[in-house]
Amino acid sequence: TGRIADYGRLGATMSVDGISLNAQGLAPVLIVLDSTGTALWGKTFPGNSCFPHEVQFTSSGDLLMTGDYGSQVNIDTVTYQKFDPLSSISARNPFLVKYSASGTYLWSNAFPMTYSANVVFAGFEGYFASVAEAPNGDIFLGINLRGDIRLDSDTLSGTSNLSVDILILELSPTGQVDSTIFYGGTGQESINDIEVDANGRVYIAGSTTGNVTVAGTLIPQLSSAGFLAEITNGGTLL
Repeated sequence: TGRIADYGRLGATMSVDGISLNAQGLAPVLIVLDSTGTALWGKTFPGNSCFPHEVQFTSSGDLLMTGDYGSQVNIDTVTYQKFDPLSSISARNPFLVKYSASGTYLWSNAFPMTYSANVVFAGFEGYFASVAEAPNGDIFLGINLRGDIRLDSDTLSGTSNLSVDILILELSPTGQVDSTIFYGGTGQESINDIEVDANGRVYIAGSTTGNVTVAGTLIPQLSSAGFLAEITNGGTLL
């Protein structure tokens, strides 16, 4: 369709082709333009320490946007909070939202994380590295996991509070978690990109500072290095 999605962070108010956007502080902003550069619609995501990460158009023309937040984020009429709203800990908390081609809010989901307060770590926990749509409409998300994460009504734990692991979520076309694929190792693992081909095979690219186990296969590494893996949608390494 030639549409363009532009996104970033907005620290005030702005107007684009008659569309008024108010960040209510410093917040992610999303603007969709037509092939001539005229703005069609726009959204902001007010909250605490919110960052956008990636935007993808789906095969049907809808739009997916990922990001993360600190203690709270407002997405349309839905408010998401951190793992424990009363805790002083503010991990990076991933979120995903879907809009129709015309900008109508369809659904959203968030995956709050938590870890021990006495652990200080400067990493990329919570960062949505990438989002990709499968041929059957399912959605794959790559998350850098540290500590515990809430997935709908369940909680999943990573290797430890001291390490970052890779978590891939397979979600239904309406945003519910169908399955998880976990890759952990002896060092810090992070995912940088995820793609799905026409046969439903999933490709992930990332980095590790130690050995990493992908779908039961050990990939040894003595120091920091990047890796590329091809897996089925069930997590089997190809």
